[in-house]
Amino acid sequence: MDEIVKRLNKVLEWSRLSQRAFAKHINYSPTSFNNYILGKRDGMDGVLLMNTLSTYLEINPDWLLHGKGDMLREDAGVLRDDGVAYEPFVPPPEETRRMIADQREIIKQQKDLIQMLQEQLKMQQMNNGLNDRPDAREDDAAGCADASGW
Repeated sequence: MDEIVKRLNKVLEWSRLSQRAFAKHINYSPTSFNNYILGKRDGMDGVLLMNTLSTYLEINPDWLLHGKGDMLREDAGVLRDDGVAYEPFVPPPEETRRMIADQREIIKQQKDLIQMLQEQLKMQQMNNGLNDRPDAREDDAAGCADASGW
């Protein structure tokens, strides 16, 4: 059996979910997951591995992909096999600041877009309101007649 499949089976056991529930939990086809676990699929499935790692952040990517290190990350806030607790993972302050700045910029852009769309809607409503008044049509007709010299 492929080594990665063996490690995926360990993750499956660790999760305490059925194959079907595990596959659904990582947003992967249960049938495809079963075929992969049974060795009916050739090669490594990147989507399966990425979905597993993005769902179970405590899994050490180096261990899953290459068999290096422990199954669980040292910074995942979980217990190792020997019962020693790890500290929870906290992104570095500079990364956190960058992520917050990026989110603020996106929010600002969205607010600007909303304001622009509201102004366009207001202008459109004003234009529609003028065109709907009966006297506005007569004023327009009179203006056209004056301009044409009639």
